[in-house]
Amino acid sequence: MEIAVFTLLALFIALSAVMLYREFSRVNGRVEKLEEKSEAKSKAIHEMDKFWIVMRDKSETYVVKRHVTEEEAKAEAERLCRKENARFFILEVTAYVEPKDMPVAWQEVK
Repeated sequence: MEIAVFTLLALFIALSAVMLYREFSRVNGRVEKLEEKSEAKSKAIHEMDKFWIVMRDKSETYVVKRHVTEEEAKAEAERLCRKENARFFILEVTAYVEPKDMPVAWQEVK
């Protein structure tokens, strides 16, 4: 009787260890992917690497989400297309313009 209880306890511990290892591997994989995405997004924003945006057809709203890969933008466009039953465009940013040393003038108030 004691051997059977000991065997069941050992089996339970072994199965728990396997389940914990699988869960850790799954979560660790997610964390690594999130870290890679975060690094890529940070790089794209700071170094102004190429990025993509998704825009609804005939939309007059501002686009706020930058996608660091074309595949990410396509996935988002597909998701929105299904959700809103509308056409979406994927736009690739190829260039930008920015102001340099804008002059500032102070005036005293009398």
